[in-house]
Amino acid sequence: MVYTFKDLKKKDVVNIIDGKNLGKINDLIIDTKCGQILKIVVSGKKFGSLFCDNIEINFNKITKIGEDSILVKLCLGKNDLVVESEQVFSVEEDE
Repeated sequence: MVYTFKDLKKKDVVNIIDGKNLGKINDLIIDTKCGQILKIVVSGKKFGSLFCDNIEINFNKITKIGEDSILVKLCLGKNDLVVESEQVFSVEEDE
């Protein structure tokens, strides 16, 4: 199936590990050399006791794009979140 950015940004991003809604996509990070989407950027939400502006999630963490949501597999208990200077959370877990 083919999706536009307009389609993707309407969908909730949900972590299948804990069922939490992480927010909605507000941006994409694209490698212009090879034309691939590297990461999705999810608008800020509360993470435990922290609030972040955005969360960057590697595109390879997407397990399914459904009609209403995008499912991602993030093991957040394994130090996958990195707080960067601009309060961006980045999930860099590689398999």
